[in-house]
Amino acid sequence: MGQNGSAIGDYSEPIVVTPKVDPVPPMGAILINNGALETTSREVVLNIAAVDDLMEGPAKYATAEQRAAVPVLNATTASGIAEMRIANNPSFTGVSWEPYATEKVWTLGEFDSDVHVVYAQFRDSAGNESAVVVDDILFTSRMLYLPMIIR
Repeated sequence: MGQNGSAIGDYSEPIVVTPKVDPVPPMGAILINNGALETTSREVVLNIAAVDDLMEGPAKYATAEQRAAVPVLNATTASGIAEMRIANNPSFTGVSWEPYATEKVWTLGEFDSDVHVVYAQFRDSAGNESAVVVDDILFTSRMLYLPMIIR
């Protein structure tokens, strides 16, 4: 039931839910070659960081009766970062979850553009998935300079 000032809404249909000890998804980030702006090699190192922080404070309920009827945890239990998946495309096509690591050697994909984007996502032990995070880097091929002879 919704209530706003003196207005009261209808009761909603009840649904069955199973509370999770860890309902909070992890957060993470990646950097290509420690945040370098460009590279001359398709082989790079990904620097990876993710956290699965606790949500502090008791859960909030609408009324004192609801608080008394439902057991309340003082904080959720963080289950810890378990897995990650990394891809050269945003759809993660053909990519499997792998154990979490803070560093990974990676090969940039073949693209029409000189800017290469790497996508990452993290999952905690409770199965919560993070938002997709990205980093990009400019791929510059090596240039050869030949001496110029004027006659």
